[in-house]
Amino acid sequence: RTTAALVNLVPSPQRHPGLVLDKYCENLLYEQHQRAALEKVTQALPDDKGFFKDVLARRVKCLEYLGAQTWQRTTAGPLTIHLSRSAALENAGLCLHPVHGFVYLPGSGIKGITRAFAETIWLPVQPDHYLAWREIEEVFGWAPNQDRRKQIDSPEHPAKPRMAEGGGKEAEIGEQTGNIIFHEAWPVKWPRLVVDIVNNHHPDYYQKTGHNFPSGDWENPNPVFFLAIPAQAGFSFALSKRRDDVSEESLKLARIWLD
Repeated sequence: RTTAALVNLVPSPQRHPGLVLDKYCENLLYEQHQRAALEKVTQALPDDKGFFKDVLARRVKCLEYLGAQTWQRTTAGPLTIHLSRSAALENAGLCLHPVHGFVYLPGSGIKGITRAFAETIWLPVQPDHYLAWREIEEVFGWAPNQDRRKQIDSPEHPAKPRMAEGGGKEAEIGEQTGNIIFHEAWPVKWPRLVVDIVNNHHPDYYQKTGHNFPSGDWENPNPVFFLAIPAQAGFSFALSKRRDDVSEESLKLARIWLD
């Protein structure tokens, strides 16, 4: 209670959204309480435009020093990310910058969805699957995990073992870092947050097994509230080479896949 009293002395626009979401939540027994807690997060919108502008300028200088290629994209619909992360609220998390508090897209997530597109959409339509797979691994790297060994063993997959330098019994190099670095995507302006909802009107029909439960109006809806960013939010993406000798083709392909 004493901590809550101190926090309440700080006006909502001056609070850090991440701290409001993860550290200062109250009354979480019911879904309607979760909604109220999330609405407090949406009110934590720091209005120091000069500070945010300075943070963005420092990021631009850092990316320029790295020789990164940067460009902007705008969301077509409401966006949410990291709903299932560990947090005080169930399925209500959001990826907020740990220092500054604004929503951002982690480089690891961007790299993951880009690789998924390259492997499942781009690769199947290439005329030379073996060469295409090599290009994918040049960008993203590879590791001796279970998935890759399955790929190599499959006669329908273009993945092949990479021979160790100088030969030897170990035919496959253990792991290799990708040649392209996927940086975080930052918002071009501080994004506004809203409380969105998924409302399951027939929980018994979907969740209870072993019984014949018809869906009907007598069931109680089960609303789940979560944080989202409204449509038309701009983000700045950035890719850079890990070394100077990395080919321009790898950087070009990475951007095509990401776009």
